Amino acid sequence: MLRNRYVAFVLVGNAFRQSPPFTLPEAAQRWAMQVRHENEIS
Repeated sequence: MLRNRYVAFVLVGNAFRQSPPFTLPEAAQRWAMQVRHENEIS
């Protein structure tokens, strides 16, 4: 049960990565930005 949890999904290549559940939407957003950034570098 993910009540009051925010989960981010990021498309990496042709697969989605799911974040761990966060209590703040901003935290999920930061995670998504970080994952996107890491995958742009490589």
